[in-house]
Amino acid sequence: MRFSILPLLTARTDADVLACWELTAFFLGEASADVLDVDEQQAKAWYIRRIVDESEQAAYEDEDETAIGEMLEHIKGGLRQRAREHRELLGDHYPFSLNNDGRLVRKNRDQLTSISLCYLALQFFRALSAGYIEILGNNRAAIEVETRQWRSAFADLFEYIAGYAVAGDTNGAPYPTGSSRSAGRLFALLTVMCAKIGAGRVLPLKYWNTVAAETNDGRVDCLVHVGGPGMPGPAYLTLIGATVQRDNIDAKIMGPERLHFFAQFFQQQPGAFRGALVIHRDHHQLTNDKCVRLNCSMYSYLDVLTGIGKIRPNRFIRQMDAAARHLLHEIRSLELFHDEEVHGHELV
Repeated sequence: MRFSILPLLTARTDADVLACWELTAFFLGEASADVLDVDEQQAKAWYIRRIVDESEQAAYEDEDETAIGEMLEHIKGGLRQRAREHRELLGDHYPFSLNNDGRLVRKNRDQLTSISLCYLALQFFRALSAGYIEILGNNRAAIEVETRQWRSAFADLFEYIAGYAVAGDTNGAPYPTGSSRSAGRLFALLTVMCAKIGAGRVLPLKYWNTVAAETNDGRVDCLVHVGGPGMPGPAYLTLIGATVQRDNIDAKIMGPERLHFFAQFFQQQPGAFRGALVIHRDHHQLTNDKCVRLNCSMYSYLDVLTGIGKIRPNRFIRQMDAAARHLLHEIRSLELFHDEEVHGHELV
């Protein structure tokens, strides 16, 4: 799947635009912030309207070269600052280094972790969702099929990312339910979890009611166990709803009804239940207010980066390794079309 990054129409330097820079650096190997195409006139108009003091806007309108130069410097400086912030959040997992001259350089393959790969997938999804990526080709039907497949693969991966984000934030152990496709598989997963944490007892499968048996994953995308012997505070289990959708997010909020539903899978609960909603987008106050009313924690984009940045390789990380490798099969054919040349990547 060949794609290009569309010109910037504003001088924004948010996470979506950073994703465009990072993807370009990933495929080129390294890139300065001025590598991105900019519609100078539209971006200049945005810059004057949003950034320049109102008393000076008329003068900037008359000084085209000065205004464009300052606008471009604003973009470059903002992107470098944003990259430093993400590097701080992700630590060694950040897949790039930032040179003193402001160039973003892709790390060597052996320096990239599964968290690095998941971050790159997250950034590609952000840029795609924000409309900055154009999939190239003449067969629009084939392009739509490939795009849907990629979105579906990323949605599956995001359930793992969500679990590791909450686990990193709470110093817990994640138990993804994404691999569960039957009641029997869910029973086995919960049984193993109870055995590992030394608490709780799963209700025998033959006593599960019809609704419970047909959910396959218990209506939960991941479980994170926190606490236990030698750990401060009471042990508890966080039930996570994860979504990459912009609509119908409420269905993923883990409120009291969802916690009560999940409790029926146990003869004895392995600890108190808590709920968490994890979204790929930036903080959304309306959704957060709904979560507060239902006593459900919410993790948005920066919370996700903070959480996965705290993850260190351990026996649980292998689950994300498998998910990341699966996603790489989906992006094996991705190629960036830039400056009239095609650029692939060297990860697979």
